[in-house]
Amino acid sequence: MEKTEFFPLSEQPGSVTQLNSELMHNMSQESEPVSSSKFGEILLQHKLFLENGGRGGSWQTMELAGLTLSVYTKSSSTVGKQASFLNSNLSLLSFIEMNLECCDFTNIYCPNGRFNRSNLSNSIFIDSVLINADFLGANLSGCDFSRAQMMNCSFIGANLSSCDFENCDLSNSNFLGATTSGSRFPGARLDNVIF
Repeated sequence: MEKTEFFPLSEQPGSVTQLNSELMHNMSQESEPVSSSKFGEILLQHKLFLENGGRGGSWQTMELAGLTLSVYTKSSSTVGKQASFLNSNLSLLSFIEMNLECCDFTNIYCPNGRFNRSNLSNSIFIDSVLINADFLGANLSGCDFSRAQMMNCSFIGANLSSCDFENCDLSNSNFLGATTSGSRFPGARLDNVIF
């Protein structure tokens, strides 16, 4: 399979933005890392959110004063609370084999993150630092990774259908066995990727 076939629209340039990436990344990296106990509470509330009509919404993103904000529209859930990790440092946590559909991971700092075999479908990871992250066997369908730093990531066997990787740095990442149908990669860096 040709590279441009596996990575749709990768030959096209990505859109231009006025975001202050350095400011955003410093904000998440320097924030106090989310603790395991706080994470547990968030997971419980998110589970209730999903079980009570939280699925089926869509993400809208906007730029305000050089920063990114993501808003989830259409949620009929009145129980629980959708998980939001906006501008968070998640470097102390593991996300292996979890159901984290429809989560807000905008501008997170999570190098070496482990998301193996998790369901992260329809979540948003724009402008995040996910260098060396492992998404082996994960369901990432419908996720938005625009402008994320994802060098040296593993997507082995992952479901990447209908994902958005616009202007994402995916250099040296491994896509063996991954599905990318319906995804888009305009402006993505794909140096030395394996697919």
